[in-house]
Amino acid sequence: MLAKTPTLVDTRGVDSWENAGFHDDVYRQGFSAIFSMNQYGTPAGYRGTFDEVFSVSDGPAAVNPSPADGASVSADSTLSWTEASFATSRELWFGPAGAMQKVEPAPDAWAFDPGFLEYGQKYEWRVDEIGPSGSVVGHTWTFAAGDYLTVEDFESYANDAAIAAAWVHNIEGYDYIFRETGTRAHGAGAMRFSYQNQFEPFLTEAARTFETPQDWTRHGAARLSLSFRGDDENVEQRMFIRVEDGAGASATVAHSVDYAVQTEYWRRWDVNLTEFSGAGVDLTAVAKLTIGLGDGTGSAQTDDDLDTIYIDHIRLRPAVGGEQ
Repeated sequence: MLAKTPTLVDTRGVDSWENAGFHDDVYRQGFSAIFSMNQYGTPAGYRGTFDEVFSVSDGPAAVNPSPADGASVSADSTLSWTEASFATSRELWFGPAGAMQKVEPAPDAWAFDPGFLEYGQKYEWRVDEIGPSGSVVGHTWTFAAGDYLTVEDFESYANDAAIAAAWVHNIEGYDYIFRETGTRAHGAGAMRFSYQNQFEPFLTEAARTFETPQDWTRHGAARLSLSFRGDDENVEQRMFIRVEDGAGASATVAHSVDYAVQTEYWRRWDVNLTEFSGAGVDLTAVAKLTIGLGDGTGSAQTDDDLDTIYIDHIRLRPAVGGEQ
């Protein structure tokens, strides 16, 4: 046993050995312990590795803030936290760094939607818990609003089946879409996208249909960006993005180079939204986003070769420089 603590909070970061959605809450009774029984041949010996696991005291202050203290998050993020069992209500303080104000009316649950956050602004917030014996002033947490709005971060999928149900590919009878916890740009998960374009239809697509059409023009959004990573053993392939609106109008933009799928480092691909709107897509009602590999003709992949790319952080970003 490496450690023993009164209570334990495990963040929502999920490693390959963890089950998503489990052990994210405070344990208010008993004790928590961390055990390690991993042995490696080289060098010989036992050792343990951990992600974002940390121990806290169960009160009296609120704990487990989201966004995490010091994090950089989407400009449309919401706040949540965990309160001690004695709390019957709360006061929330929130605002730009150095200018927190009391939120009126107070939230009636352990969450709060602050509305759109200013790009690049640093914020502070605090939860004061109120119980039978009075109030307990909470910790002051900080976070920064990044210059983006989240379209998809792949954090919410519990397993391969969940992500494959949301990102539906076009090849029946095969599994090509997986939840990835090892190779990711940041956070708990990404999408692993495999393809075999040496076989018909020589084109593999993964499409996400939104339950409610999205407004991609909100808050000055001007670019669609995604992070991707491939492998130098991948065969060169055309990589593209297709955006479709609620009326069925669509437009496709391909990456400028076919060897992009061979990059062994995370890259960010930005596409100006005018590439889609100029082709007649209504960006105030985006219904489907498709990511694809191939061009409909047989690739140079051989035999049963299976190539793979990884996708993370699909975001909307504001204009930069002289962009319109």
